[in-house]
Amino acid sequence: MADATIIIDGGIVADPRWNNPGQNRVGNLTVRAGRSRKNDQGGYDQLSSTPFDVACWNEVHDLLAAQMPEKGSQVRITGTVTGVRTYQDQQGQTQASVEVRAEGVKVFPKRQQSGGYGQQPQQSQGYGQQAPQQGYAAPQGGGFEDQPPF
Repeated sequence: MADATIIIDGGIVADPRWNNPGQNRVGNLTVRAGRSRKNDQGGYDQLSSTPFDVACWNEVHDLLAAQMPEKGSQVRITGTVTGVRTYQDQQGQTQASVEVRAEGVKVFPKRQQSGGYGQQPQQSQGYGQQAPQQGYAAPQGGGFEDQPPF
């Protein structure tokens, strides 16, 4: 049976960890994805949240490193689910994290770094080994003010 393919749109919750075990290169990310809804006070209520432990090996590691991700960056990861890990959180509750082997990765610029999502980034890279034909550009005139904060 083949592993399940997954696409994750979420935020990096800690700076990436870089390792070189043997002849391989690996970058590890912790990404949190979920759903939220705007509340009456203008904030957001968290409806669900799932943590993912993502391993980026060799060529995908190089692609990730070139995009210079950091805590708080928004990412899109394509990959395969390799397992589920359970652990105890700080309150003693049992939690689960989905383990993923990345096959492609795209890091989106932060708002304060790019001057807003409505502007074209200077360099576009992402997804596997091929750079897209055109860079990522959001709809002009903003349009992201009503999006959830993750």
